[in-house]
Amino acid sequence: MAYGSRTLTKAELNYSATEKECLAIVWALEKWQHYLEPKLFTIVTDHSALQWVLNSTKTTVRLIRWVLRLQKFDFVVEYRKGKLNEAPDALSRMHSTPGCTLYSIRKEETGIPISAVDIWEEQHKDTEITKIFQSLAENDSSVQDQYKVVEDKLYHQTHLTNGQVHYRIYVPATLTPSILHHYHANPLSGHLGIYKTYQRVHQVAFWPAMWTSVRQYVKRCMKCQTLKNENRKPAGKIQQTTTSRPNEMLGVDIMGPLPRSPQRYEYLLVFVDYYSRWVELFPLRKATAQTVASHLRENILTRWGVLDFIPSDRGTQFMSAVFRDICATWKVTQKMTTAYHPQTNLTERVNRTLKQMISAYVNDNHKRWDQHLPELRFAINSAVQETIGMSPAELHLGRKLQGPMDKLLHGQNLSPTAPSYEVTEHLSKL
Repeated sequence: MAYGSRTLTKAELNYSATEKECLAIVWALEKWQHYLEPKLFTIVTDHSALQWVLNSTKTTVRLIRWVLRLQKFDFVVEYRKGKLNEAPDALSRMHSTPGCTLYSIRKEETGIPISAVDIWEEQHKDTEITKIFQSLAENDSSVQDQYKVVEDKLYHQTHLTNGQVHYRIYVPATLTPSILHHYHANPLSGHLGIYKTYQRVHQVAFWPAMWTSVRQYVKRCMKCQTLKNENRKPAGKIQQTTTSRPNEMLGVDIMGPLPRSPQRYEYLLVFVDYYSRWVELFPLRKATAQTVASHLRENILTRWGVLDFIPSDRGTQFMSAVFRDICATWKVTQKMTTAYHPQTNLTERVNRTLKQMISAYVNDNHKRWDQHLPELRFAINSAVQETIGMSPAELHLGRKLQGPMDKLLHGQNLSPTAPSYEVTEHLSKL
């Protein structure tokens, strides 16, 4: 048993109902002709006019041409009422079930799903957290080493090797789904994998068995399971590209052509730093050598300084005299990948991640591929990379990038020496 379908072209949309039904038969028979040519078979249709069309001489030129194409097949057309023709009708009239489709028609939530008031209320309703509150009130030393109450909210404290204390909000069980959804499915998080999602949540939040919760949530994410490839070890040995500092080697590549967006963008120019994995994204209307050279000068060289090397594939934009001239002017050495083997460029690996992230948010309108590019760039640059153990922002900028949810959960001025925030104290200082 096999199913097949395709969309109609603009010209085919103007066909009559009979011509569309006949077109479906012609397309299906030619698609599976290697099964159908040597035997007699039956075509079941709920369009009774087809029986007359295939046997009549008074038809249009188009139908006559299609009938000639079907002469090599030996078949019989059988009419069946639509209500009895359930198998094909079930496919053509499928309805979407809320919550069960890969691409939901609802708008992606980009705001903060919870507030500080929600955290306070749910913490005081959670039985496990109320037990910890009670133990802290009784001065239980074993609990005081792990938890601290700040602004009437419970925080988990971790003593770092440098003597500082890291505070993370204790998330009640009722809010963990919202936190996981924000730090995985929000455009600022980009549907990244288990490790990156866990590191993002672990920096600001705490609850028991967090790793298990994150792993189960990501494994059950329908978009991740549908859109992402399986990572396997490469076949054979490869040479490592070593770098010693940021901005030493910056890979470049062009992704596209993509469906033209409402802003008339069709290409995506991608830069990635080999040392820090920092990513820069620039949508393009035209992928010309002049456009690429302008972005390199205006957004890379004059912002981050002169590079040592710039690897790229052998695309015409990078082999052009315009691109070579700007590299020579800024004393940047070009490195080309082997012909027909662009995988040696690190940017190709970033492109694969970007395509998966974009696919998770375009829904059924692929022309919206450029809508969340700033958020996806933030997600990549702020996520902890498993290969280097820290985020690209920490290596490239020397600090972490903080999102709106991070700011809400982490709080302000949470150090052991600073007093808790008091409204009356703040008013008195004013």
